[in-house]
Amino acid sequence: MPEWLPLVVFLAAGVIVTLLGNIVGPLVVYRIQLIGRRRWAAAHGYSFAGAAEAARFVAERDAPGIFGVTRRNRFFDLLQADTVAVVDYSYIRELGGAWPSERTDVRRSATVALAPIGTSAPLVRVVPWGRGRLAARLVGSFPRVGREAAALLDTVTSSVETGDADFDGYFRVVGEDEQAIRSFLSPDVRAIILSAPGAHVEVTPPSLVVFQEKMLSSTELSGLVDVVERLRGEINRSFA
Repeated sequence: MPEWLPLVVFLAAGVIVTLLGNIVGPLVVYRIQLIGRRRWAAAHGYSFAGAAEAARFVAERDAPGIFGVTRRNRFFDLLQADTVAVVDYSYIRELGGAWPSERTDVRRSATVALAPIGTSAPLVRVVPWGRGRLAARLVGSFPRVGREAAALLDTVTSSVETGDADFDGYFRVVGEDEQAIRSFLSPDVRAIILSAPGAHVEVTPPSLVVFQEKMLSSTELSGLVDVVERLRGEINRSFA
């Protein structure tokens, strides 16, 4: 057997695994979910449209929230009612550490719900800490080595604290106007977000975007839509 053959086989296997995980995987999951999506839409008074309509819908709203930071987006469907719309899509997202050398591109999929809100609401992102909470604590225990390093680390570990230990321990809050953000994150809003612990909430007026980084089942989709509807109501009452 040629000496180079094991290396070729190893590299080929890596390409196949990457292909299956980053491209084929999300498409297979979507095909399985597609039948359920049509049924869910019909049962809940939503229209169902395909990939082209979903891409156009997002573009017409200037790609709010997650849509504006992902690459090579592949849209699957658009479910739409009077006040809430749902988009399923896959995308390339950069993941990894704070330093460029520690990052890598990964294909993910997400179910995203969008709703219109008033333009006076503050810009804010609320995301689950995950392992980032531990990283933030570790970073805080180390001496800073320079301004550039400190600024870079702050971008991935800083959070607007609300004073609610449960909420602050689970979610990272990102935004510039801390006073307005704390006003936005009222007890009622925090309770709604805590009811969906895996959700990402992005307030980018005039759009509210809530999503999970996976293709949701019909039951999970109903829960996501309920969270969006309740958040939209609270936001519009507070920032009419």
